[in-house]
Amino acid sequence: MIRPWRLRRCRLRMAPPHLKSSGTAYPKDRDSTVSKLLQTADSQLLCSKFRTIETNYESELHKELAAHGRLCDISTMHTNKRWPLLLCLLAASAVSLPAQEKSDAATIRAMEMKWTESYKQHSIDILSTLLAEDFVITIEDGSIFSKAGYITHSADSSTHVQVAELSDLKVRMHGDTAIVTGAYHEKGETNGKRYEYHDRLTDVWMKAGGKWQVVASHYSVPSKQ
Repeated sequence: MIRPWRLRRCRLRMAPPHLKSSGTAYPKDRDSTVSKLLQTADSQLLCSKFRTIETNYESELHKELAAHGRLCDISTMHTNKRWPLLLCLLAASAVSLPAQEKSDAATIRAMEMKWTESYKQHSIDILSTLLAEDFVITIEDGSIFSKAGYITHSADSSTHVQVAELSDLKVRMHGDTAIVTGAYHEKGETNGKRYEYHDRLTDVWMKAGGKWQVVASHYSVPSKQ
């Protein structure tokens, strides 16, 4: 039987016997095909396929009705176009979300590298743009610095950073918040004394006003060292 939502205006009340038997397969086959298509990650391909499916099935439906001489006025039969459009929108949204997360994660990685290089070069102007106003950091010896304190510490000319490198970075996205974990290696000289750290780090980034900034950071030395 033809589902009521398929037709808006038509004097035809019942489908002919042949159409009735084949009509059950019409929506069933379409829904099965659509379910398989939804497993793809290409939103443009999905929308194209949906339009093709809808056009093919609509054409077959018209042929069935015309063949039995029961089509009252084919120009008044309108397929509901909102169904494929909604599926296209939902599919595009489902595909774009992971893509956006991957893009944000790549941005955070790049900003972590930028932060490390700025610290090494004592580039205070760049550091200031990366840190949120309420930024707080805990460093290896347990000392805690605010944004102003950390910038002052980083600007200390008596410290010469020779090596500052990140490794094993992992970025976990939670909407407008990113959690970064990884390893950090720093080597240099301060007040004439050489030093070297091998740390583990955790950074928290937040996006506000379309801009990512780090709000909290924690560096610690693994106990096995």
